[in-house]
Amino acid sequence: MTASFNVPDGISFEDLKKAMADAQPEPCTHEGDCDHDSDVPSKDQIMAAGDKALELAIELANDPVVHKYMLAEIINNMIRWHTCMGEELRDQDQLGSSTGWLRDAGKFQAIMNILLTIDVGVCDWMTE
Repeated sequence: MTASFNVPDGISFEDLKKAMADAQPEPCTHEGDCDHDSDVPSKDQIMAAGDKALELAIELANDPVVHKYMLAEIINNMIRWHTCMGEELRDQDQLGSSTGWLRDAGKFQAIMNILLTIDVGVCDWMTE
């Protein structure tokens, strides 16, 4: 028995770009504390939101320690997210993926350790 496939001889870069633009994002499969909305914002929306948050923070507290504090909170969120994902995958017996997520949580812990040794000014209560 012979299978017949309809495979084109080639595809243009423009066709690939159109296919990417038309592609639907995969739904989020995370549950519990790791759950988030499947309506994923665009790169531009994410960058605009981040920029606006950084600008607002410095307007509210005109000192670089506000950004260091924000960074520390973001790193803590990443530690929790990666730990949660690692544990969830471990519970699903996906040990290879689980290990990767947990290792990345450790990398974020190392980033936090370094961050807490960097002094950003007289208002920096976080420097060890």
